[in-house]
Amino acid sequence: MIFTYTKRFVLIMSLSIIINACLNQRTPLVCETYQEAPIGVGADAEHWDITGRGLHASLGSTNVRYAKYEVPMEAVQKDITLTAWRGEVVSAQVVLWSTDTIQHVECEWTPFKRGKIVLADSIVQTRFVRYVIADEFAGGQDGRIISNLDSSLVADALDPITCINMEPKSVRPVWVSINVPYDAEPGEYEASMLVYSYQNPTQELRFKLNVLQRAMPHCDEWTFYLDIRQNPLSIANYYNVEPWGDKHQELMKPYFEILAKLGQKNISAGLFYEPADKGFECRCSPLVKWIKRKDGKWGFDYSNFDNWIEFAQSCGITEQIKCFPIKGENELFYFYDESTGEDKCLLLKEGELEKKDLWPSFIKGFSKHLHDKGWYDKTILDLGELHENNLNYILQMTEMLGVDMKIAISTDVYMPKSLEEVDEISLDADLNYPKEIRKQRASDGKLTTFFRRKDKEFPKTFTFSSPSESVWLGWYAAAVGLDGYWQNGFMNWGVNPLVDSRTASGPSGSQFLVYPDGISSIRLEKLREGIQDFEKIQVLRKEFFATASVETEEKLMELENVLLSFRTELLQVKSVVEVVEEGQKVLNQLSK
Repeated sequence: MIFTYTKRFVLIMSLSIIINACLNQRTPLVCETYQEAPIGVGADAEHWDITGRGLHASLGSTNVRYAKYEVPMEAVQKDITLTAWRGEVVSAQVVLWSTDTIQHVECEWTPFKRGKIVLADSIVQTRFVRYVIADEFAGGQDGRIISNLDSSLVADALDPITCINMEPKSVRPVWVSINVPYDAEPGEYEASMLVYSYQNPTQELRFKLNVLQRAMPHCDEWTFYLDIRQNPLSIANYYNVEPWGDKHQELMKPYFEILAKLGQKNISAGLFYEPADKGFECRCSPLVKWIKRKDGKWGFDYSNFDNWIEFAQSCGITEQIKCFPIKGENELFYFYDESTGEDKCLLLKEGELEKKDLWPSFIKGFSKHLHDKGWYDKTILDLGELHENNLNYILQMTEMLGVDMKIAISTDVYMPKSLEEVDEISLDADLNYPKEIRKQRASDGKLTTFFRRKDKEFPKTFTFSSPSESVWLGWYAAAVGLDGYWQNGFMNWGVNPLVDSRTASGPSGSQFLVYPDGISSIRLEKLREGIQDFEKIQVLRKEFFATASVETEEKLMELENVLLSFRTELLQVKSVVEVVEEGQKVLNQLSK
């Protein structure tokens, strides 16, 4: 017994020495990064006290935001199987936690293999999940006083740094993205994620990737109409560069390439000065410069507009130019006065667009400019949320001027005329309208998307929202037969967005989906997941309709039945995460 014990002791000590020797052979890393806000430190002390020492690692759920200072789970999971179409991006979340200070945490991968077939290392990306300050819903309205609202620390930003240090009694999730190649042979591939840290044993998480025969359409062929309004001036303000110049374009490029890969269909273009006090940080530097000439007539400088459109198109966003004109009701109008050499503004009231000759003067010149550039047919005027009387005026004026420019609006009330006449309309998701109108609009080539009203708490894309809510958006569009989704704000940042996601203009995260330096978010990755699901549903529907058999009819019925659970009236019956996970389970089964 003594001899056996001694042998075991020697064996354990030898293994320990070997492990530590291997760990010490790794090149020490300098893990430099910014500091997160110290909110919630010391929470969950009872559970930390019974947690073993060292670094713990487990697979988690991508539908959970793991709290930074709470023990995330009791039982660990080291294996996961992901199912994917070829060309799809699939995600997983690994959760790390420790009672101790952990230094030099880094992740490496063995390649995905299937027999002798090896997929490229570049298909896998790992990013450390970072924590930002979030507020609460509080009715969803803007003009909020942030200091009066409860705050918390939430997991959202996905930082591509090489390594990170962990403070004691803390959690650090790792977001895994796998970009399945289109030319991958169908079958099951295996790989491991290895988590290294200073003076700790290596942690291994095992992945199986079940690649199906089916292939995703390429992102430039996606039918989902993603319409996220961009604010490029926010980038110029954050990095303190001159708007619309070469440096500004260099900084903007990563953000708009991200949008293009999401299937973004249009370029946002404001046609008037944007005031700097709209609830987020921006500069007053217009795409179209309005000039009041000395003779009293209006002139326009389109040079910034032209450079911006050409740049965005070079990033892959080419389908539509969405312009935001003045609506003319209680709106500040900024212009350059040639007589005084000063920028001025005036408050427009209802009807003053016509009285001051603003709209007629602009639309005639702008229409000609678009024709000259070859952009007229792809340009649409987005009038935002508009009362029907204002819409009537715009339609009458453009008709009188002989301009047949396309019109887009959004509304949370039923307006039969707008549903018949406007080229693109975004409807409140809770708005009931006849299915026949949607079908008629589709047959006429008119787009119908949806948005979520400010006073609706979920499903939304706030930094404190469940990640599954971003997925739900794509499923909802498929369920009710809409073309896509509209959201205001891709990068409308506050002062220090990497640390604090709150702004005065709405609940935290409502004004942006991507962080400075092109850092993605859990919300953005899950939004793409929902869009991919939308595209899969369209492919399967088309296939099942085309193949007339008892089997495909049963599959189509199963698909349509699961889509029924995504109706807004059922949101109080079952949680969003349950609905999404059940829907994706059925979708994976029908995809085989």
